[in-house]
Amino acid sequence: MQNLKNIFQKYIETFPLEKETAQKYIDFLEKQQEKAFVRQTLEWHFTGSIVVVNKDFSKTLLMHHKKLWIWMNFWWHADWESDLKNVAIRELEEEWGIKIQKENLLNIIDLDLHIIPERKQEPEHYHYDIKFIVAIDDNTNFEKQEKDVNDIKWFSINEIKNMKNITIWVWKMIKKLENNN
Repeated sequence: MQNLKNIFQKYIETFPLEKETAQKYIDFLEKQQEKAFVRQTLEWHFTGSIVVVNKDFSKTLLMHHKKLWIWMNFWWHADWESDLKNVAIRELEEEWGIKIQKENLLNIIDLDLHIIPERKQEPEHYHYDIKFIVAIDDNTNFEKQEKDVNDIKWFSINEIKNMKNITIWVWKMIKKLENNN
């Protein structure tokens, strides 16, 4: 868990205006310890996302979610794993057939604390989401294996700016990508 604290500290150095949010994550981690990585901790838990971009940062790979009917980045629950970089690598490979090396997974690009509405078997709860970014060749083969997904596709940054059925998180990432290039 110290590794994750270090990642949060590096995030503060990169995005100093988001220090307050990063500190909430550090406080949450210190208070919850291992429980922070368990989906069954229903009030709140860590989740992870990955923003997949091509090597020149002009495109991003998105999935179209069946139930939500929106384009979004890839995400996962930690399921007891505190090394969220390992989880990202495993999920991309298992769910999408995208193989990456840990050293190719770049730093955190965003911390996003958001509420998940009540559903059939889950009460309303919070996701402490950690978004990593990875740059891959846009000719990389991938396969849609996730049952909750209609499609997976590359979009240019300009295409995304004109899309309506996209999550607020993708908009936020586009803004950060533009500001940091």
